[in-house]
Order: sequence, then C-alpha cells, then structure tokens
Amino acid sequence: MDGAGKLDPTTMPTGIGADTHTFVTSEALTAGDWTNTWDDTGTPKIRKADGSAPGKECDSFVLASYASGATATAYFSGTNTSLSGLSGGKPVYLSTSTPGAGQQTVPTAAGKVHQKVAKATSATAAKFDPDEEPITLA
Repeated sequence: MDGAGKLDPTTMPTGIGADTHTFVTSEALTAGDWTNTWDDTGTPKIRKADGSAPGKECDSFVLASYASGATATAYFSGTNTSLSGLSGGKPVYLSTSTPGAGQQTVPTAAGKVHQKVAKATSATAAKFDPDEEPITLA
C-alpha cells in the first residue's frame, strides 16, 4: 500500500494500472492542468493544452504541480481529481482563454479550438474522455 492506503502501482503487472507516462515539462504546470504532448526537436515534452488556437490540443492531464524542466507524470486516462468550481454532470471543454484550464461553456469564437476533454463528476473531479478530433471553429 502507498501512503494513501491504495495499492502501489509498482506492485502491479505490466498493463495493469494507470495509463501514464513521464515527460520533461517545457513550462510550469499546476495540479489539474489539461496538457499537450509535443515534439521538441525529437524529445517528447508536455506543456499546458491551449484552446486559443490549433496546435496545443489536450491529450493528457497532471495531478501534481511541476516546475519548468521537471519530470512530470502525465495521465492519459482516468479522473482528474485536482480541479475546482465544476458543475457535476456537465462536459468540460478545453479553455479558449486560459492555457491548461477547462471551461463548461461551449466554445463558439472563430479560430478557437472546440474540444471536449472530460465530464465533471463533482465540483472537483472530471472523468477524462477527450475528443480525438478537436475542431477549429470557423
């Protein structure tokens, strides 16, 4: 068991456990940020996902805060439990104004990215289920 009384993932066989990967961050990340994996001249890194323009669509999230250049654990499935201010039962979309954040209003402005990233299960958690084909609004 780990410090939270849960099974330690290192005791599980390969293929069982959270779908995660570690990456070096290219900017500081805050617990709960929706993130984007990108290629930095052959090295995959993560940064805040950003719906203000195409190219930084969400493909993961983080549950802890990390400084720029730190090794971070990105989650590719599961529940983001490091959120706040959500209305349970409503979709969460990639924010078109705040990198790393989500919003519960449907994006409508031209040039912005429309990507559902999760569904809120409470005021502080959302089940990650991103649109695989985000739309850039015309």
